[in-house]
Amino acid sequence: MARRKPIFVKIVPEQTKAYSTSCQICNLYDAIFECNMCKKITCLRHTITTKLRAHYCHDCVNNNEKYIYIQAVINADRKAVLPGKIMQKILTCMSLEWTRKKKVEPIFC
Repeated sequence: MARRKPIFVKIVPEQTKAYSTSCQICNLYDAIFECNMCKKITCLRHTITTKLRAHYCHDCVNNNEKYIYIQAVINADRKAVLPGKIMQKILTCMSLEWTRKKKVEPIFC
């Protein structure tokens, strides 16, 4: 069996900042999100999340050119499509909520 040659990896200084655990906006808190537009790693305080789990940083939201596209994604998330409306009406009918005048709260022991 032949021996394999090792593969050497060169680390570029610009790429090392992507591996840090701090937020690239404030550099104070641990980063857990990545912006979908600019790929910055951000903390919870500097991230805006949509319903479909798209994350955007405060820099992209405050940028007038990028904000138009972000607002379009947010509006598309809010839009209820026809299958979603039909499914919600079916669930309402099956749960018999429409027969009750006020909502029944569960009793916790």
